[in-house]
Amino acid sequence: MTAAPQPLFIEIGDRRLFALYHPAQNEARGSVLLLPPFAEEMNMSRRMTYLTGRALAGAGYGVLALDLTGTGDSSGDFYDARWQTWQEDARSAGLWLAEKTGQMPVSFGLRAGALLAASLNRAQPLILWQPVGNGETMLNQFLRIRMAAGLTGGPAGSGAKETTRDLRAMWQAGESVEVAGYEIHPDLAADLDVLRLADMTPRPGSTVIWIETGDAERGPMPASQRIIDAWTESGIRIDIRLCPGEPFWTIQETTTAPEMIDRTLQALQQL
Repeated sequence: MTAAPQPLFIEIGDRRLFALYHPAQNEARGSVLLLPPFAEEMNMSRRMTYLTGRALAGAGYGVLALDLTGTGDSSGDFYDARWQTWQEDARSAGLWLAEKTGQMPVSFGLRAGALLAASLNRAQPLILWQPVGNGETMLNQFLRIRMAAGLTGGPAGSGAKETTRDLRAMWQAGESVEVAGYEIHPDLAADLDVLRLADMTPRPGSTVIWIETGDAERGPMPASQRIIDAWTESGIRIDIRLCPGEPFWTIQETTTAPEMIDRTLQALQQL
């Protein structure tokens, strides 16, 4: 019988991070730190995150699924979030998990969580699910949510629809920008803007498990392939697993992609 996951808080100074810990079942094989996507993609991925944690725990991995500062049930508002704070959150959660399980965790990043996982520059393997490769592109796509909602605020109250240029000008002027209930501080936007997964090359000789939805015959998306090629040339072993599945991180209705979990388990067990 699978043990129930354990909700808990990790204290970091005056911050309290909420996390869900899935204890390893049967013989412990390792531990996994699960880092979430950005903003609303995190909420849309809740079900898959839970199912992944449960499946990995059943295979012998202790899994910690983390809510970063200003998100979920962790302390602070989204406005309080900074990239450096999220990195500190991830490092502290990794140390908690290592102490709990006696093993340094594999960092598992979903979407923008892949940028966070890779930025930690650990010697342990990485698991990247549908990774975001470019922070600037991600932010532009996020800003389009506000634009699609039909909010206005053009020059001098003209009533014209906002553009990404208008919204970015607000950040440059030191103002926050609210999108779908998430108020993004200009410092966070500036940090995310310069993030490039291609620049976060893992340590030579390390292993990356790269999971994407897609057609195995066509291969990874072109942007992904460029990163994979660059990392491979740097001596990184990349285990690419393509599988069918819906983009659950973009769908309001609860949607799952069980084959992504299956491929991840297969790859982990072959490390």
